[in-house]
Amino acid sequence: PDDAKSLDPCVELAALAVSYGICTLLAVFAPFPLATVPAFLGRRLSRSYGAWSLLATVALYTCKAAAESNELGSSTYRILCRGLSSSSAVHLGVCTAKALLDDPALYPAALAVAPVSIASLAMHTLTVVFCGKQGFGMN
Repeated sequence: PDDAKSLDPCVELAALAVSYGICTLLAVFAPFPLATVPAFLGRRLSRSYGAWSLLATVALYTCKAAAESNELGSSTYRILCRGLSSSSAVHLGVCTAKALLDDPALYPAALAVAPVSIASLAMHTLTVVFCGKQGFGMN
């Protein structure tokens, strides 16, 4: 019964890994303003975000491989999931603070490509929910 409520962890982790991989490509290769969207850090820091995004991609793929071999519940992968969840939560917190404290006119890039901005925020939210569930033993 509980299995019917959620997807297979392998599918969820693979989807997140692909999402972060796309963000890596956007941060490194996309023209501005599109390159600034995954990080919401502005033009100066957007390219360096690609390195963190690549690290998250590899970590999520590693967790997917662990889920395939039924090792996702081990302490190593729980810690990895906690780190992914925590870093995405901090990212969402920074984005929220920027939205509340700054004038939206300061972020024309994010507003110019609103669908991609929303997709990026959704990706981080799903990371917090799914990886937090795995990392903190709430599955």
